[in-house]
Amino acid sequence: MSKFQNRVQAEREVLNIINMKFRNRNSQLCGLSEAAIRLWQNSSTTTPDGAIVSALLEVSFKVMRLANRSSESIEPIDKDLQVDVAASVERVKTLLRDY
Repeated sequence: MSKFQNRVQAEREVLNIINMKFRNRNSQLCGLSEAAIRLWQNSSTTTPDGAIVSALLEVSFKVMRLANRSSESIEPIDKDLQVDVAASVERVKTLLRDY
């Protein structure tokens, strides 16, 4: 699977689990950009736990780095980045189980 496909798969997985857990909110999380996460965080009176938002921002950074190949000339793409992304997704799942 390509890095792009891994990125899309990770994003879809996170969006699905977040939107299922918080399905009673006024709005859904529509993307993993920092702006989308902040908008979702502030969109209703039911504020998600700060740890969940932090974990989402961590996933966001990692999937964007996975997709952004322009930085390869400056810093090598970490071969374990896909593993890091998967671990961050698991962290989000764990936080949601305990929420």
